[in-house]
Amino acid sequence: MIGDGEMPAGWRWATMGEVATVVGGSTPKTGEASYWGGDIPWITPDDLSGFTDKYIEGGRRSITKQGYESCSVQMVPTGTVLFTSRAPIGYMAIARNPVCTSQGFKSFVCGPDVDPEYVYWYLHVSLNLARSLASGTTFPELSGKAAARIPIPLPLLKDQRRIVGVIEERLAILDASRAALIKAQAKLDVYIRRRTEIAFAEPNGIPWPKLPLGELASVGTGSTPLRSQSEYWLGGTVPWVTSGQVNDDFVTLPAARVTDVAVAASRLKLWPRHTLLVAMYGEGRTRGKCSELLIEATINQACAAIVLNPDAPIRREFLKLFLQSRYESHRKMASGGVQPNLNLGIVRGWHIPLPPVDVQDEIAQNVAASSSVLEAVQETVKGSIIRASVLRRRVISAEISQRAAS
Repeated sequence: MIGDGEMPAGWRWATMGEVATVVGGSTPKTGEASYWGGDIPWITPDDLSGFTDKYIEGGRRSITKQGYESCSVQMVPTGTVLFTSRAPIGYMAIARNPVCTSQGFKSFVCGPDVDPEYVYWYLHVSLNLARSLASGTTFPELSGKAAARIPIPLPLLKDQRRIVGVIEERLAILDASRAALIKAQAKLDVYIRRRTEIAFAEPNGIPWPKLPLGELASVGTGSTPLRSQSEYWLGGTVPWVTSGQVNDDFVTLPAARVTDVAVAASRLKLWPRHTLLVAMYGEGRTRGKCSELLIEATINQACAAIVLNPDAPIRREFLKLFLQSRYESHRKMASGGVQPNLNLGIVRGWHIPLPPVDVQDEIAQNVAASSSVLEAVQETVKGSIIRASVLRRRVISAEISQRAAS
């Protein structure tokens, strides 16, 4: 942090409490229908999760005048810097119009000598400092008094605006590059899937014989031991895997370990190494993913475990590649309302092509050879996207520090 003696003319150190009014929020009773659905914008930390714009007009819900008057919620004016104070600390946006917030915010109503956009960008590089001022162990929270203590280097208003202009000009170039990388990554993902699909094309249109997966393999699932039973979890040594780990090509570490008591009580099966796992449900893009166990492990009920029969006329490597190539079509077979899921019946019913074993080996080898090159490119692109995100913070920090030291 820059010391007071290094400040150029017109700059000074201040605290957020000196340059802005810190305002909290509140939530009307959720069970009172008359408090909700009005024309007063009301914002929660969830509304800022994944929110990338600088300005925000409102959240997913709004409140009525009755709801507003029923609690200690306050309307903050246009230009207020909204800053989440818990779960998590540090989501932020600027109010494009008057809004109010839940109690998960400590918002900054800036004074006349402070540009909200300068505060917005400065807070981006001061998140660790803000979080260090929070109290609480399970769910750290930034109090109003603590938020007011956040230090800020403050130049003249015209210099604040000039700094904002330079930051946004440089970020625009960086963000355009990052967007191009993300677009390239998406195209690469499509190409990899398409390449695998082509590998399974039947030669000369002559169909390969097919059998349901349930006739080729043992297909089962697992369960989740009761979390309330400490004897199922404390001191556990038996690996337990969930659908979240099926996003990777191989599962090498468990999500948790359960006890032998849990294995017996929950009738968990210990699946052998090289068992194939398919996520039957899960968050986001998880459902339909296929992975391979490289450890012996039990699984939860969101996974289908596949162990080929000894006499099955199919290679495990070929089956894994085929299931991965059918990711999109298998996802669409899910049933259910709010969260569509696959089930063991659907998985067992998947029809698996059975070309001659030597053809299976050739397909697996060809896909593996091209995959190593494509995956290297994929990792390079992914690393570049991560570096671009890190550079955003450095651009903001460098501009403020450079101006303060010049």
